[in-house]
Amino acid sequence: MQKSRLQEARLRKARRKSILIWSAIVCLGIIILVNLIFHPLDKYLAHANEPDITVGKEKPAQEKEKPTQQPANSLQGDTNKQQQQIQQQTQEGTTQIQEQVSQEGPHPLPLGKLINNIPTKDNKTIYLTFDDGPNEHTAEIVSILEKNKINASFFWIGDKVTDKMGEFGHQMIEKGNVIGSHTMHHDALGKESGAKQKNDLKQAASLIGDKVGHKVTYMRPPYGSVNTETRKITKELGQYIMFWEVDSLDWSLAHKPEQILTNIKNGKVKPGSIILMHERKQTVEMLPKVIEYLRSQGYNFAALPASPVPEEAKTK
Repeated sequence: MQKSRLQEARLRKARRKSILIWSAIVCLGIIILVNLIFHPLDKYLAHANEPDITVGKEKPAQEKEKPTQQPANSLQGDTNKQQQQIQQQTQEGTTQIQEQVSQEGPHPLPLGKLINNIPTKDNKTIYLTFDDGPNEHTAEIVSILEKNKINASFFWIGDKVTDKMGEFGHQMIEKGNVIGSHTMHHDALGKESGAKQKNDLKQAASLIGDKVGHKVTYMRPPYGSVNTETRKITKELGQYIMFWEVDSLDWSLAHKPEQILTNIKNGKVKPGSIILMHERKQTVEMLPKVIEYLRSQGYNFAALPASPVPEEAKTK
């Protein structure tokens, strides 16, 4: 009798153990099933094997048209929808290839990399930059800078630099400002072949440099559009790719200039930030308020380093 009870107890214990094991197996199966439903394995593997993409992704063929021609007294590119489309693509892709600039000082800069910040240890320096010139607003912007005793950097489109504006650009540089290239015609570099990009960047740097009487060291790609070839070519040519950390979006705010200051306030400005602006009427209107606000936050202003040193040279 007692032996029979012991056997029954053992059988019950074995059944409980078996139930626990099968319950664990079922739970594990449910967990795996849920993960497969909400996180498909094929998508994960596809993402894991993606190549290192570049900024300025190709758009579908039907979207590859060149920007429409603007009137002679207007600037091509930044005032149309293509600017928004390409900049959105740029912001999505930049984080995948962007690398932090050295923290050891403002002068050693990396060639072939996207630079949106020039960190400094000892002060709160930031960098105002202006694209799409020269034009009728250039002198007004420079005048505001001079009244506030600060310098800034300008990225000019090669085919807009006349002899007269070249002379004015020379004076700007002599007073501490910096002028870089914004390509010859404001084309999206990321959509062009390597050969065409190289020809454009060489021609723009040569033309602008001859007009202003100073070597062109910096390049800002229109729309922020670059690809792997851009990085290789600029490194070969010794041109630094200057991006931005804070975008004022001033080019789109002709009828709402006060939003320019709001965008900068919301842009998370920090020491070393490069701030993107344009040579526009609304920018001229808001620039004094922008400077006043940034100064109230304890920031100093500077042009980009006049004689940057490649990071590679720093380590030799």
